[in-house]
Amino acid sequence: SIEVYSQITKECYSYLRRKDRGDANAEVATFDIVVVDNSGKVLIEVTDYTIKKVRNAHQKSEKMAKKTESFYQLGWIKKGLKQGEEVSKKGIILVFKSEDDKSSSLIREFKKQGRRIIEVSIGEEYKKIDENTYIVASNERSYMKLITNFHEEKISYILHLLNFNMHDSETIEQFNRGKLTGVMSLYYLTRALLFNRFRQKVDIVLVGNQANEVTKRETIINPQVAALFGLAKVVRQEYPKLQCRSIDIDSNTEVEDILCEVVYGEECNLVAYREGERYVEELQKLDIENVSKRDVKIRSNGVYVITGGTGDIGLEFGKYIAGKNKVHLALLNRSKFPERQNWKEILEHNEDIKLIRKIQSIQEMESSGAEVSCYSVDVSDENTLKDVFEELHQKYGKINGIIHSAGVAGDGLLITKDENVFQSVLRPKMDGTWMLDHFTKQDDLDFFILFSSISSLFGGVGQGDYTAANTYLDAYAVYRSKKGRPTLCINWPAWKDIGMAVDYGVNQDGVFKAISTEDAIQGFENIFYKDICNIFIGKLNQEYIEEFPVKISEELQIITKKSNAKDNRKDIKQKNNNIITLSGNHNNQYNDIEQKIATIWARVLGVSSIDVHASFYRLGGNSVLAVSLYRELEKEFTKMLDITDIYSYPTISQMSEYLKTKNINIVQEETSYDESNLDMILEKLANGEITEEQIDYLV
Repeated sequence: SIEVYSQITKECYSYLRRKDRGDANAEVATFDIVVVDNSGKVLIEVTDYTIKKVRNAHQKSEKMAKKTESFYQLGWIKKGLKQGEEVSKKGIILVFKSEDDKSSSLIREFKKQGRRIIEVSIGEEYKKIDENTYIVASNERSYMKLITNFHEEKISYILHLLNFNMHDSETIEQFNRGKLTGVMSLYYLTRALLFNRFRQKVDIVLVGNQANEVTKRETIINPQVAALFGLAKVVRQEYPKLQCRSIDIDSNTEVEDILCEVVYGEECNLVAYREGERYVEELQKLDIENVSKRDVKIRSNGVYVITGGTGDIGLEFGKYIAGKNKVHLALLNRSKFPERQNWKEILEHNEDIKLIRKIQSIQEMESSGAEVSCYSVDVSDENTLKDVFEELHQKYGKINGIIHSAGVAGDGLLITKDENVFQSVLRPKMDGTWMLDHFTKQDDLDFFILFSSISSLFGGVGQGDYTAANTYLDAYAVYRSKKGRPTLCINWPAWKDIGMAVDYGVNQDGVFKAISTEDAIQGFENIFYKDICNIFIGKLNQEYIEEFPVKISEELQIITKKSNAKDNRKDIKQKNNNIITLSGNHNNQYNDIEQKIATIWARVLGVSSIDVHASFYRLGGNSVLAVSLYRELEKEFTKMLDITDIYSYPTISQMSEYLKTKNINIVQEETSYDESNLDMILEKLANGEITEEQIDYLV
């Protein structure tokens, strides 16, 4: 029987209690089911729900999973630099320099051109030596002081050369120094520029050594530099006027090549120079069947550590390992898990369905023969993590494998994100990874698996910290493997059913389609035994192919070409059917500026009616949409607004009044559009005869 008490909510939980004995040979199983919302309110009750065994269901499921999953890798292809006519950029060049010959040589070359160079070194405290020489400490206040000096100046370039010759982080002190001159330095610099309201375009060029494995011949990889380059992707996405780009060099890279890249290489977010050749990234499809196997297994009585272990994803992989052999599992999680003696009470009387499911997952592992221990520990806290591993080593002798799935979701623009929040996202993945590796060096692990994200490749507005942290993981896998300790890093898309994406309401299709738990586990199974270091798992979303910030291989471009033509047809038809209704003014009269702004707001927010006195955030805006809004406004009101103005003037009316002070004069355009020509125009677009820019003119 079924009793429905209330409407199903967007997010709900089901609790199943098996009524029969659970005989493995039984043909049917009977359950009572309760469906509740987040607060524990009962929505539906089902009594005596019976299911029948289906033969070969598991094999069918695996076949389906294999069909739906795809694998990708980053490759690097040679691409020469096109040196067109040099654009003369007036203004000073701000150089954050390191103490090495290449840094000094690059500065000398710019001085030969008669450019004014401001040299900045890292020290213990802020100090102005003279008009062209400064020292800054590694903190935000010091960077703020520095940039304030040039508020009225035109800065053409900012060269970040602090990682010209980054060395291996053998100690925690070296690790922390690398973090300060790397990702934190760019964080401080970006916020200093934003808070000083630099409205002109600033070209920020970061140079670092061997952040990526480009030729496979690199002997060392520097994850700290990779994290710096990861943050740079998001700075460029959030603040288009800060044209942040990265140059990955090796010891053979000539100063002349760096100089040319600074001047001519504006179109590339990231380039690499190896042995005198220039390379760019390319996303490539990977045939997993052609990858050689590695001798790795889940050992009987093996000891396995899973960080984020009592999180949804950590528990899934705990069950995966427990299903392979009789093992000892150590689940590490920052939040404290209930003591075992309280579990019975929780299962019988607690209304926290999520907690009940976690306990049941652990019980499922134990029913498979696993011994499970839960530890409350912050993996970025050196002392507490050390204590946990000392206890594990004392109890079991050695660790056999680690899955590092711990992480904190990033959210919010850099300008609104203070250092504590920023660091809280970096630490589990950056500090935590270094420490996990450090405390298990003596164990000769069978596997060391890092869970990264597709954000390391694509970035994302509001995801600066998260992108930097995951880019660090990608590079660390290569760094560790080159030291003879095999490491696997998996770049996951959003999970549909569980994990951070669900918790934060972003488990939707993006650049990659969201992956089901079943497909994720099957994908993991397919790559676990492969001799591979980095891999993207999931399925590319063809709708977003044009937004990819990296080159797509020809094979992938062919797959997506037809889909793009269909999407363009839909977008253009929608573009020409937008009718905006304004409200809020008592006389129902709206000036041209208000109407222009409202049209842009409606397009970004996806609405058809707007109150000119309602704030952007009250209408459904957020930090991600704020950046989209800024970009659209910049097209209409070039160089008149800064992204901070969206926060300062959050309504259409307020923004309109502000823009009036800029003495602008908008001429209302009368446009006519012949619907009968649309199909012909779209056909020309699909055949490649015209561009989208030409369509904007035609319609």
